Amino acid sequence: MRRATSCRLLFVVALSTACRRQATIATSPAPSAEEYCWWAVVASPLRADSVAQRFARAFTAYGIADLRIEAIGDTILVEAGPTRIPSLDSGQVATRVVVVPSENGARFRHFVTLSPDLERRRLDVCAALAAAARVGAVAPREQTGAEALPVWMRRAARPRL
Repeated sequence: MRRATSCRLLFVVALSTACRRQATIATSPAPSAEEYCWWAVVASPLRADSVAQRFARAFTAYGIADLRIEAIGDTILVEAGPTRIPSLDSGQVATRVVVVPSENGARFRHFVTLSPDLERRRLDVCAALAAAARVGAVAPREQTGAEALPVWMRRAARPRL
């Protein structure tokens, strides 16, 4: 009888241990993939350094922290985030702009990465940042082929810790 009770107890302990759920750790949702704000390369009559500085100020004014500005040759990279934005229900925003000089000013592409809960607001975020930058941008009606240039994939170096 004692042996049967010991076996039952062992069975109950083993079963309760096997059925225990693992503790879940709350994590931030993974950000969505980076996407451009406009399908074409955009032109501005302003100089490249002015376009970069205006976007840097726009990113900061919008509340996006961790601003990085880097020049690689004549290309200027401005990146910020990821940052939780309280006005966007604490969704995360990361953004960057790549600016290159052109004959009549500068050309640039603007990109954003949003937390999944903000995907439906991508155009709103892009429009707000572009309006705050006030660079007088003009986009072509059709793609020109410049969209595929590797320069737009350049990234600012992250500081070493």
